[in-house]
Amino acid sequence: MRNVFQSTTDRRENVRSAPESLQSVTDRRDRASIGDGKSSPSLIDDEKFGATLVAASTANSRDGDGKWQWLRGSYGSVYLARTRIPNSRLLPLIAIKSAVFLKSSSLQKEREILLEILRGCPEIICCYGHQVTIENGQLLYNLLLEFAPGGTLADLIKNKNCGGMLPESDVRRYTHMILKGLSYMHEKGYVHCDIKPSNILVFPADHQEQDGVNRLKIADFGRAKRSGAGDFYVDGRLRNFRGTALYSSPESVACGLHEAPMDIWSLGCVIVEMVTGKPAWSYRDMHHLLCGIGFGGDDDLPKIPEGMSTNGKDFVIRCLVREPNERWTAKMLLNHPFILDITPN
Repeated sequence: MRNVFQSTTDRRENVRSAPESLQSVTDRRDRASIGDGKSSPSLIDDEKFGATLVAASTANSRDGDGKWQWLRGSYGSVYLARTRIPNSRLLPLIAIKSAVFLKSSSLQKEREILLEILRGCPEIICCYGHQVTIENGQLLYNLLLEFAPGGTLADLIKNKNCGGMLPESDVRRYTHMILKGLSYMHEKGYVHCDIKPSNILVFPADHQEQDGVNRLKIADFGRAKRSGAGDFYVDGRLRNFRGTALYSSPESVACGLHEAPMDIWSLGCVIVEMVTGKPAWSYRDMHHLLCGIGFGGDDDLPKIPEGMSTNGKDFVIRCLVREPNERWTAKMLLNHPFILDITPN
């Protein structure tokens, strides 16, 4: 079998082949370091956990020589590959997460979740398989994923001409898409644990033929867990905290509880950010933020945007309830007027 990866600079010894449909994937790569000040693809930064996932705009993903750039994260790498298979079900480009095998447990878990549990949901990123390779004598684990030409929801918010604020009509559609992905995931018995704009990928309307509507998909399942599961381990080390502080729920901060209601709280924070262009919480420092989230009162909640419709405000209120058992579920929210009132283009 042919190796999935071909490089102008590296020779890799193939250890395990990817699925048959991926055996002609390519391509040229050019290294670039994060934070070098150069124009580069936007990244979903996985911070201290595993590798990162590229979600670059095609407009800024080439260097001067036309080679595809790839970047190196804290514990892994990410790069793009062009498929050479004519009339393939694959898109012309795929994203590849790559990490040292001994530190790839989060990637392996992500593959299992995406391929064996969440496969087939249109609102969740597609996984094409995995491959184990050797580069410079080092064993690597590579996860082959769908590439998002539109970047992330964080990019969309940041680049919006109207001060980062998205029209409520778009917010409603995007909320509906995210919620459908969460509902599917929760029904399968999994919690994402890190819903935030940079973990939601954007597929432009012309790319998905959605009549002018961008398509959103949930990505980055490195911190996901089975509902009801206990302690959180990453590469053999116990982690007491999941997720990103700005989007974490009160019970996750105060009690270390990471269940489906956590994702709903995070969704509420994401909606506030889509509407205002700013994070739902304002804070002086991390200690102040965590105290406000985990130990604040009912009056210490993210401010509901004044400009939202009555249904929009009510939807956010249902998400941002401090008591997780009183927070609406994804299934309940799918029947909320804010979602049901969406008019087709």
